[in-house]
Amino acid sequence: MTSAGSRAEQKRHTRSLIVAAGREAVAARGFAGLVVREIAREAGIVPTAFYRHFDSLDALATELAAGSAAELARLVDTLVGAPAADPPADWPPLVADAAAAAPQ
Repeated sequence: MTSAGSRAEQKRHTRSLIVAAGREAVAARGFAGLVVREIAREAGIVPTAFYRHFDSLDALATELAAGSAAELARLVDTLVGAPAADPPADWPPLVADAAAAAPQ
């Protein structure tokens, strides 16, 4: 028998796979490129399982946009908080990550 804890963990894991597949789709094709069937295939689930985690593609798009906004806010905080003469060592990867997450 599967415990409630491991079911919840599996659900979180599956949701994170869906979000990751959604990010990849947005990076490749923009928000218009979000297609349930393709996201499900990339996440390794059947398309109907998508709807156990998100009510719609719009709900996924909203979560992706919120995540991108939060990441951008963290990036700005890092850059603003760093002395101008001494940027953080991880600045180039942070900028690259933010650029990759931005819709094309």
